[in-house]
Amino acid sequence: MPAWAQNTTYTIRGTVTDISNSQGVPGATVRLTGTVLGGATNADGVYDLRAAVAPGTYQLVVSSVGYANSTQTITLGADPTVTANVQLRQDLIGLKEVVVTGTSIATSKQQLGNAISTVGGRELTAGAPTQIDQALQGKIAGAQISQNSGNPAGGISVRLRGTSTVLGSSEPLYLVDGVIINNDSPALLDLGGYAQNRLADINPNDIERIEVIKGAAAAAIYGSRAANGVVQIFTKRGKEGKPSVTVSSEFIVSKLRKKLDYNRYPFRFANTTATDLTQVPVERYDYQDQIFRTAIGTENYTSISGGNQSTKYTLSGSVLQKPGHHRCY
Repeated sequence: MPAWAQNTTYTIRGTVTDISNSQGVPGATVRLTGTVLGGATNADGVYDLRAAVAPGTYQLVVSSVGYANSTQTITLGADPTVTANVQLRQDLIGLKEVVVTGTSIATSKQQLGNAISTVGGRELTAGAPTQIDQALQGKIAGAQISQNSGNPAGGISVRLRGTSTVLGSSEPLYLVDGVIINNDSPALLDLGGYAQNRLADINPNDIERIEVIKGAAAAAIYGSRAANGVVQIFTKRGKEGKPSVTVSSEFIVSKLRKKLDYNRYPFRFANTTATDLTQVPVERYDYQDQIFRTAIGTENYTSISGGNQSTKYTLSGSVLQKPGHHRCY
């Protein structure tokens, strides 16, 4: 008797778009529940999933960072090709976002039971920051980010759980693509009373997302070094498809937003005797005009990425030129 195969190879394809602007969502994960089959969308938001499964009804789950998960029911029958277009809605609360912990396990925020904040690459570059720590300002609840000096290249302090020590460092633990980086700068500690921050070496344009663990349970994952919190930085990686070239140029103007008031009265007392109100003419100066000036600079950024199923690549370069702040990557 002939033995017929129980499973049929189906081709499930479609486009994943953002419901707000109808643009394709690249890098979205597409999974077929009840199976180990899954895939990802390309740069245009198009996916092509081949599944050797038995005919029946399945749930197609689509997820992406910054969006709420979308579940769609599909029926696999006689037609070997099924089209399923999916629209994703931005997740304002962020409970469905997938995060990666130190145990290399990906899970959703609502199942993790720890305080994790996620900042996407678009949010980081929205204000045209020159450093990562500057890009994090105002985007993480409970994080205190302050600049140590008025120097354009001055260091910035990051406090996720307050100051934990007097003599030691209260900076969080930094990881770049899972590798712990040393944020100490012994050679730069005495630069006029402030310390540098090694995050200045990373271009915000090269970051895909940042995950910040603020809870005390971070120490259970990374040890005592994570007592001040953890900042996980994930850089952009190449994606399957045609080479993609990104070129950007920014014109930067840094100026004093508001000057302090100063004494403009053209007279002063002749002496310090309380009963003598004699005044003499005096010329007042606005020293702020001599201390501060408008800094004009540029930042040029170029990147190329692409790849195939076996090899993916990305290459980027950036040059920042501004009075008091020069940097090349």
